Amino acid sequence: MSIGVWGSVVIAVRCSQSLDVKRLIALSSVGHIRMAVAVMLRGYRVSIDAGFLVLLTHGFRSSLAFFVSFLLYKRFSSRRLILIKSRTRFRGIIAGV
Repeated sequence: MSIGVWGSVVIAVRCSQSLDVKRLIALSSVGHIRMAVAVMLRGYRVSIDAGFLVLLTHGFRSSLAFFVSFLLYKRFSSRRLILIKSRTRFRGIIAGV
């Protein structure tokens, strides 16, 4: 369990340093899966159910996140967070997509 938690902390630090939208989504996905597996390995019925629910919702969330990153790339021609943020400062990001 502690290895799963430690790995998730390391991945969270890597996410905070990421400048690429797709890499940020991919790293956060790995962190979510690691935590779900660590919870499921506890062996309790409720932890297995909760881990399965996290895995199920992760499939929908990550697909949606990658789709939104595609829309951002299509709109701004960049996957860099700094460039996207600077271009959306004066208008809403949803209004621009």
